[in-house]
Amino acid sequence: MLRSWAVRVRPSAVLAVGVPVVVFAVLAWQHRWVSDDGYINLRIVWNMLEGHGPVFNPGERVEAGTSPLWLVVLAVVRPLLWWLDPGWVAVLAGIALTLVGLALATVGARRWWASLGRDAPLPLGAAVIVALPPMWDFASSGLETGLSFGWLGACWWATARRLGSRDQRFEEQGYDEYEEPLTIDRPSWLPVLIGLGPLVRPDLVLFSVAFAVALGVTSTWTRRQLARALALGLALPVAYQVFRMGYFGLLVPNTALSKEAGRNLWSRGWNYLDVYLSSTLLLIPLALLLIVIVAEAAPSGATRRHVVVAAAPVLAGLLNAVYVVKVGGDFMYARLFLPATFAVLCPVAALPLVKHRPPAWLAVGPLVAVVALVGLDRRWDPVVITDDPTTPAVDGDLSLDGIANERGVYALLAGTEHPVTYEDYEGYIEPGLEGMDLPRDGALVDMGGTGRVARSDQPMLVAGSIGLVGYKFLGTHLIDQLTLADALGAHMEPGEVGRPGHEKFLSWDWILARFAHPAADDGPVVGQAREALECGDLEELVDAVAEPLTPGRFLRNLVGSFERTRMRVPADPAEARAAFC
Repeated sequence: MLRSWAVRVRPSAVLAVGVPVVVFAVLAWQHRWVSDDGYINLRIVWNMLEGHGPVFNPGERVEAGTSPLWLVVLAVVRPLLWWLDPGWVAVLAGIALTLVGLALATVGARRWWASLGRDAPLPLGAAVIVALPPMWDFASSGLETGLSFGWLGACWWATARRLGSRDQRFEEQGYDEYEEPLTIDRPSWLPVLIGLGPLVRPDLVLFSVAFAVALGVTSTWTRRQLARALALGLALPVAYQVFRMGYFGLLVPNTALSKEAGRNLWSRGWNYLDVYLSSTLLLIPLALLLIVIVAEAAPSGATRRHVVVAAAPVLAGLLNAVYVVKVGGDFMYARLFLPATFAVLCPVAALPLVKHRPPAWLAVGPLVAVVALVGLDRRWDPVVITDDPTTPAVDGDLSLDGIANERGVYALLAGTEHPVTYEDYEGYIEPGLEGMDLPRDGALVDMGGTGRVARSDQPMLVAGSIGLVGYKFLGTHLIDQLTLADALGAHMEPGEVGRPGHEKFLSWDWILARFAHPAADDGPVVGQAREALECGDLEELVDAVAEPLTPGRFLRNLVGSFERTRMRVPADPAEARAAFC
């Protein structure tokens, strides 16, 4: 085994893989932070470790996290690093997974070329990944983006290595490339790995399908082996989907309903894409790199198997980008395009020296490097914090058409370039809590600055931004007016097309109707909302998340999840009463 490893490792491999990883590690560390949405994940993980389940509020089964696998990663790593603040756990886990993904993407590209008998010492595609500032930001952030990079890199490497090697020095040592035949169900961990896509993010199922096709093309199989591979690949996502339907009562995460992830918002999505592409010269190095791989692969003897393996992440990435455009993008600059960008660059993460074309082709590498490094719009670069945090200076714009440089915004609000822990955010959060009556027994308090208070069965807070505030008040029921963590609000009919992810709002009338004790000054609108909540499917919607989880409740949730996912509730209580009563 040691001799086999010695044959494989070359100085070119160390440089091609190591240099981008080291440079990216430095850049990601310089952009370390945890977003407000990242703290939503940390609150859910706290509830998991406290025994309340993967929920935002104990006693209310709402899937407020988008990535089940990221929550599992945080829940596993947190006890292992018990001495660190949870924010730092999320930062380190995200950056580590990103670096693993980048390394495996480069190794996978080298293995793809090795199957054609070529050494690929030029990490040009990896250099483009390293040169994109959004990659630095979202390597941490507390969100699942780093896990996405790690999973994509692992799937690409695992499929590319199945093409074998035409390295004569390796073959002369008498070592076989694989210990087992290349059947579709061997190694057994590979179908399992490929099947994890929808557990990383639901939309990554496109990549799971693409890599599954690549696995099939690079394998031989019988019906029995195919069935085993399918069983291995589908076991975890199907098991979790059954759990989701029975536990949460929905087919998709609550966040997908809140953001209406099935809508067609092409115009807003094209704007999101335009902001991303106009802030970099990404298309130029990408086009050059794809031209190189096409021009060099054909003379090197690329077969159908090579084409399918290389096309898998590229086509899935393009389809994923189209989906992001279709649903209208996101309010965080570039975030939803980053997995697609990473995947498209996987086959060109490392390239061979040009030998099949005229010397002019030698200019491609330097040109790619120059474009990647200088073709950045600095308005999305790090903010500059002044001595006075109330008047910070920033190098460029913070927002374009509702799309924000999220790290820059929160660095400005926190008054520090690297806001990671809650203590880093105290200067931003705590002043807003001054003078506010915090929940007492049976108090429901609006944190929106209105000072409204109502009686309820337990202490509750009402907020429009729930990450940092939710982590401040762990153990306190927090009502999310922007509906990411609210079962009723997520089912509201969306309002006018506006800022992505901020188009639904749970009104105070609905909050009083659902959580507060009746009062003389409630008014007729609250009464209409209470009547609606006691009718038919709307009452069942609330019971699905609030009733104790008995076997019967689980089964009713499971069966009703299809219709419940399609249900939409008029925002006007009078209309809701007319629709459901």
